[in-house]
Formats: sequence, C-alpha cells, structure tokens
Amino acid sequence: MRRRIAILQISAALLLPGALFAQPASMPRVAIIHTGTPETDGPFRESFAKGMRERGYVHGKNVILEEVYAAGGDQRLPELIADLLRRKPAVLLVGGGQAVQAAKAATTSVPIVVYTVADPVGQGVAASLARPGGNITGIAILSEALVGKRLEILLEVVPKARRVAYLMNPKNPMAEKIFASANGAAKGLGVVLTGFRASNAAEIGEALKAIAKQRPDAVLLTQDTTAYAYRKLIADSLAASRIPAMHGFGEAVVEGALMSYSANLNENRRYAASFVDRILKGANPGDLPFEQATHMELVVNTKAAKDLGIRFPQSVLLRADRVIE
Repeated sequence: MRRRIAILQISAALLLPGALFAQPASMPRVAIIHTGTPETDGPFRESFAKGMRERGYVHGKNVILEEVYAAGGDQRLPELIADLLRRKPAVLLVGGGQAVQAAKAATTSVPIVVYTVADPVGQGVAASLARPGGNITGIAILSEALVGKRLEILLEVVPKARRVAYLMNPKNPMAEKIFASANGAAKGLGVVLTGFRASNAAEIGEALKAIAKQRPDAVLLTQDTTAYAYRKLIADSLAASRIPAMHGFGEAVVEGALMSYSANLNENRRYAASFVDRILKGANPGDLPFEQATHMELVVNTKAAKDLGIRFPQSVLLRADRVIE
C-alpha cells in the first residue's frame, strides 16, 4: 500500500506544470550587471556564459545566471544591484568604476567579481592587488598608462594632429585622474587636449555636437562602460563629422569606427568565470589576487580610414591584432 501511495504521489507530481524542470533549491545564483542593453552587451553575455561552460556550468542545469541591464543609465545601478541582492546570489559580477562602487556600497558580504576596473587599490576597492581583503576581486586595467599609449598610436595615424578632443564620463570615479594622465602625455607630445564630459545619451549627443563645432584634429576616448553602451552613437557621429578617433573598444571598430586600443573585454568576461568558479567552490574573494589585463588589443578599420581619407601606416597595420576591411 505504501509503495502504491508513493507511485501515485510521483505520478501526480509529474502532471504538475513545470515539475519536470524544477530547479534544485541548492542551485547557486550568479547575478550579472550589464551596463548596456541586450543588444549592445550581447558579446559580453555570451563570453561570460562561454567561460562558465568551459568550467562545467550551464544555466538552468547547475547554475542560475541572473542578468539585468542598466541600458547606459548609471543612476539605475544602485536600484538594480539592490534587486539582485534580494535574490540572494552566491556571486555578483560587475564591471566599470561606477558599477563597482555601487556594488561595494550595497554589500560587504556577497562576493563580487569585477571583469574590469581601473586601479582597484586607488579606488578603495582592494587593500592590495595581491591580497584584496574584503569581498571584491577580479581583473584590473592600468587605465592611466593605457590612455597615453592610445594617444601615441592616434598620432601615428594622424601625425599632424595638434588639437585633440577627449570625451570622458565624469561619473566614472577614475575619470579626472585618467584625464590628468592623458594631459601629461599630450603635453609631452606637443598636443593640446580639451576635455568634454558626458555621462548619458543626451549629454553625449551634446558633447558630440560641441566637438563637431570645434573641429579638433582628432578625438580620444577611454575604456568606459558608458562609452561602450553608446559606442555606435559616438562612432556614427564622429564619422559624419569626419573626425578621426581612437576608441576604447574593439566592438566599436567592428561596427565602423576607425580604431581602438584596449583590453579585450570579451576575454575579460570569459576569464572572470574562473574567479566565479573558485568562489562557488569555496574560495574567499579577499584571498584571490586581482589579476591585471596585460594583453592590449589594437583593432583598425581600413574602410573607415578610406572614408576619412586616411591611410594606416604599415607599422600600425603590422601591429594590429585585428584588421577590419
């Protein structure tokens, strides 16, 4: 009789909607903040999912990936992070100075993995790169040194440039420090750098109008997550104004921008899965050293150059990791 009752209970359960696909209560949740939209951040989403699959994690099978999109709106980050934390994730994945600071302010207990952040020690995110302490670890980018290198490559391609516009996001906690480094590099190269500050779509649109009106010889951008979210708007506007620019993301060049020099954030996201894996297996994020992105990727677009009446020097083409034609 007991066996028959058990069989009836199992049969009834199988008839319930979704019973066959119920998720185990013990399945860990990994919460992910995307700074753009599902369209702009599609490559990022897939790169992280690939990194997780390489380590044996499949969404809905043995892990739940909770994803939300800020759609370029930094002001929404605290609200989105608070909502994710209410779902009790095992790990929170974020990137960019604004998101990192919002996550840091929101929790000191949930482990946070950062797929990109400039100077985590200087921002107060980590006690040191080797031993971060606290609940945050991940991948650091040396943005202050990188911006000078971007300017050098830009001048190789546009050697007569003496007036360069610098488009920056003032809400990025490292913005002014990186701008100061860019200014120092510019002075050493005989270039006058003019800063334009914008942190959302409307402000970026106004800044691009002001840049077009001033007609600088070139434009320099940084690897900021807001610039990533609006990369197509920025690239299209500068192309229409016929102003050459050095971007902070290879994706912008694939979509038509002239060139970029940056860490490959898709690879960063993929590699960030290794931090998540170790934390899910019991590692303390405070004991996991921050790793520095050492390989920088140069991406150039020869069609965009032709449209601007520019030819890439052979030295640049030979160094390019990717050439878009």
